[in-house]
Amino acid sequence: MVKHQRRRATTTKVKRKADKKFFKKVQHDDAEVAKHWDFRKTREHNMKRLGLAHDVNRAVGKLPGAAPAGERVDQAVELEFVDIPQQADLTKIGTNDRRPPMSEDKQAYIVKLMAKYGDDCAKMARDVKRNPQQLTEAKLRKMVAKYDGLSDKHRLVARR
Repeated sequence: MVKHQRRRATTTKVKRKADKKFFKKVQHDDAEVAKHWDFRKTREHNMKRLGLAHDVNRAVGKLPGAAPAGERVDQAVELEFVDIPQQADLTKIGTNDRRPPMSEDKQAYIVKLMAKYGDDCAKMARDVKRNPQQLTEAKLRKMVAKYDGLSDKHRLVARR
């Protein structure tokens, strides 16, 4: 009877140890707080030393006149309805200027596809030469819709 030789165990991979001092440094918007902040102490201790509330919920406590937990209070609440005057400037409500517009590269990418195929995103998705990133039909449809929705101010590449 032949005894089979055991396979040698493979060498274990060397793993990097995480840095012991890996933490986000606290950034303060207020110059006074930044000047008096002591990084060796806890956040709670620093806030107390500066005269600020560490936990706002604990600092405020219960509201006066609030019902104790588990008790039901039946009171009539009087509501007052206020008429909102009609404004002529309601057209601006639907636009969100903070959303970043399409980059120039993405615009050039979609314009090149739209020049050949128009709005047919299924054909755009199958074209390997003009769609080298192999974007799906759904992604291309979203890009076309986003490009069509751009204002003239944000449209960097003209449609051919």
